[in-house]
Amino acid sequence: MPRRSTQPARTALAALAAAALAAGLVSIHFTNAVSNPPMVAPYGGAQGRFLTNPFTVGIPRRGADPILLDFATSAIAHGKARVAYNKKVPVPPGGVVVCTRTLVRRTGTKPK
Repeated sequence: MPRRSTQPARTALAALAAAALAAGLVSIHFTNAVSNPPMVAPYGGAQGRFLTNPFTVGIPRRGADPILLDFATSAIAHGKARVAYNKKVPVPPGGVVVCTRTLVRRTGTKPK
């Protein structure tokens, strides 16, 4: 069962994958995150080009622990970034892209 997950949809996907693993089955799950405009910048990018699009896969293995992957394409959940912004507290380093006309940098600094 998933632990330390903060995203309800991802927790549900990981639970489905864990149930499939318990039955000895492979499972692959994709979700469609809907938002306008896109919020996730590609690596090294300065503008959002896609969404978080969570992905989960469970792979049973004979004689070894199963593989359970549960991740999204973003470095930080949108909700966590919004909470940090509202509380005016820093986000983890690299969690947010800050863009101006002359500067693009990934930052963990406190929002103004």
